[in-house]
Amino acid sequence: MTNAIPSELNLVACEPITSHGFALPLFGQRSRANTLYIAHCHPPGDHAGRITEFELYEASRPLWLPSTLELPSAVGDPWVDVFLWEEVPIATGVAIAIWAALHSIFDEIAAHAPLSLLDAAIHAGRPERDNLAQAARGYVEKRFGSKRARHWSVALIARNLEVMLARSAANGPLALAAKPVNDVERARIEANSNISTVTLSLVNSDQAERTRMLEPVLADATGLAAALHVELHCNRPTPDDSTEIYHPKKKRRIHKERLDKEFPSVSIDHGRLSTNDEQPTAIPPNAHEYGGRNLMYGPEILVRTLSKATRKDSLGNRWQYHSRSDHHSKVACWGVIFDLLRTTPLLRKHVEKGVVYFGINHEMRDFVHDRKKNLDLVLCTPSGVGAAQSPVTLSSIAAEYRIDLTDTEQSELVALPVLRRAPVGSVLMALEAKACMTAHQRALPRLYDELNSSHLTVHGATDQAIAAGFTMVNISDHYLSPDMNKSNRVSDPKWSKHQQPRDAQLTVDKIRQLPKRSRTGDTGYDALSIVVVNCANDGSPVELVTGAPAPQLGDIYQYASMIDRLGHIYATRFKDL
Repeated sequence: MTNAIPSELNLVACEPITSHGFALPLFGQRSRANTLYIAHCHPPGDHAGRITEFELYEASRPLWLPSTLELPSAVGDPWVDVFLWEEVPIATGVAIAIWAALHSIFDEIAAHAPLSLLDAAIHAGRPERDNLAQAARGYVEKRFGSKRARHWSVALIARNLEVMLARSAANGPLALAAKPVNDVERARIEANSNISTVTLSLVNSDQAERTRMLEPVLADATGLAAALHVELHCNRPTPDDSTEIYHPKKKRRIHKERLDKEFPSVSIDHGRLSTNDEQPTAIPPNAHEYGGRNLMYGPEILVRTLSKATRKDSLGNRWQYHSRSDHHSKVACWGVIFDLLRTTPLLRKHVEKGVVYFGINHEMRDFVHDRKKNLDLVLCTPSGVGAAQSPVTLSSIAAEYRIDLTDTEQSELVALPVLRRAPVGSVLMALEAKACMTAHQRALPRLYDELNSSHLTVHGATDQAIAAGFTMVNISDHYLSPDMNKSNRVSDPKWSKHQQPRDAQLTVDKIRQLPKRSRTGDTGYDALSIVVVNCANDGSPVELVTGAPAPQLGDIYQYASMIDRLGHIYATRFKDL
């Protein structure tokens, strides 16, 4: 009797193809599982696609992921990838999370593995893509000659067009007639031409459909084609045209054969684009369809907003941070929801349909122990009627909290579906934000107790709810405390001195001791992040600290990892909402 293949697994390993770049993701029911699976994606090869099924796979040399990089994955979830650097997994998740994780070593990747960096940019929909494409083509040309550079460029454009058209084809298969590289295009490339050509044609489509499908696809492809010196043509074949027609395949198997030792022609037939240097681009897809155009915004929004002294005490002093104000918590939670909405297609769908709303300072009561706690911000279903007409939205509270957004962030906010405030019905996700800004060691017991009580209260009220925690730790060696500088701030300021980075490290270590859970029924946070800032609270700009003791690449406490995990859990737990 054949066992049914699970629909929910964990990303636990990968199979390397090169020492750096994207590897083949492998899934299992637990760490170091004896039975491993690969995933299929729709559209095939699309890193904005979704997992459609798992398939048994016999790995020749699995590379196990550290527990910090393992991720729950289920049918219907966004595709997830594994990125290696020097044969070590350093990032997992959707495209935007991987791009964010690579940020600190961009220069190193650009110098030694420009094709892998281009892959990451294409998958995440980054605006840097075209510039990186120019650098990647120069790299290929320098190492392998202009002929192979043209060959590689044309194959990349053809593959990218196929993926984009498959994504756009909402109603039935869309026939793509890009002349194959090994036929007409090979002849043109070999004909000593400095400009290669890709010809795109649609068949069996009326004019309206062609216009709808082609315009966004060609708009996206034009920039990449120009960067790679590829001439892009679009024709509609006549009925007797003999050009080969092929449809995006509904399913592709992953090939695990070894790559040639010589630089091969690039294959676009099997869900990945392979070259032989530091290669293969993207074994099936990764990431969310919203086009991950940017890194996570939340932490930068927080420090930018806190750089302005907007909190006023009873004596008229203005502060950037005040422990008796919840402004910093609200700004932090706002950023989390903003990033989550940007990167989680299912959440955007639920908001657009009027299924999900948010609540502020919502009281939750632990049914088991009869304790209650106000949570900073919750995502919820509405209680009662009239929620759809609520004037309080994610955008309006950004203005209310004086959240400082860049033009880019404001544009993305406007493009998102309108998330409205409503009376809370069922809580789907509860956010708690805490900060440790001064007197670090003395504050640790209370900080831990407050954070620990949050997830206990959330799950004591409803075990299905997602409990998320955001923590901000100050690494400044001096600090102007509002409690110690009420009437003497100008005449005789009293500075709090910190022993850094020791104090910040102690705080980070204590937060790491908080319980976490990987499934419902267990005790702990579903996701938790630690952000380290440098804030003197004297009016000088607040800085975001990315070096130690801040969580590093692949750390589960890194902000991008938290957003990635929240998105995965939401898409799995509430897919039938």
